[in-house]
Amino acid sequence: AIEPLAAAVQKKRLMVISVVAGIHSADIEQWLGGDLAIIRTMPNTPALIGSGASGLFANERATEDDRNLAESLLRACGVTVWVDKEHKLDVVTALSGSGPAYYFLMMEALENAAIARGLNEADARLLSLETALGAAKMALESQENPAQLRQRVTSPGGTTERALTVFEDAGLRDICQQAVDAAITRAQELAESSREFYTLLTRYHADSLGLHFAVYDGNDELKYKTRVSKIQRWMAALKWSLRRGQGKLLSIMRLLEYFRFRGYSGFYDRDDSDPAAD
Repeated sequence: AIEPLAAAVQKKRLMVISVVAGIHSADIEQWLGGDLAIIRTMPNTPALIGSGASGLFANERATEDDRNLAESLLRACGVTVWVDKEHKLDVVTALSGSGPAYYFLMMEALENAAIARGLNEADARLLSLETALGAAKMALESQENPAQLRQRVTSPGGTTERALTVFEDAGLRDICQQAVDAAITRAQELAESSREFYTLLTRYHADSLGLHFAVYDGNDELKYKTRVSKIQRWMAALKWSLRRGQGKLLSIMRLLEYFRFRGYSGFYDRDDSDPAAD
């Protein structure tokens, strides 16, 4: 376990709420010593303005009170939905967690298209954003589904029908499916990388001389050990994270540093050059 943090959580028997994409509740529970109520949630950036959409999953140790507390926290910044299987949280991540960026891209593309045909930037942006807002409000307040709302505004032989035909012919639906699938796959990769991260992390140790860095080969035999400074540890952690696209893991490392986990040190791939020389 991550000893100081785990000890603090175990002492107070805290419920843990995680907002990290792709890191499974079982892994978090293991890191923190086991037998804990874990609730994973994936909010999105509109939560910053009270219009978020968050999915939640609770492990079997979470009580009804735990679930209610977590939901009340997330409902303070938007709507919430619960999923019954943890793998579905990857779908939530791909849909609503990453979703704002998809809509921003569409707004950006429509704005640019209008500018290319003569509208000034300010007018194009205002019309694009207000159209997105109005369509979203209609979809939220209507009893009809988006397909029915789309059909209502699509007059046969009109301009909307012509534009939608271009979208359909370009395979917009398939593109959306591919995008969601790609985000789900990335969430699964993050889960696997987090396990690799924890496995490496637990290899580090401290002795009477201070913090050290150790490299093991495929047979778990020690290949290299050296004392490293705090700056070296941070630079190594940053290098490892950026190399694997694991930016979110940096928040975990900062938390570990805050709790002064003495066994934490820098790390490199086994085929890297001398770590002390970097």
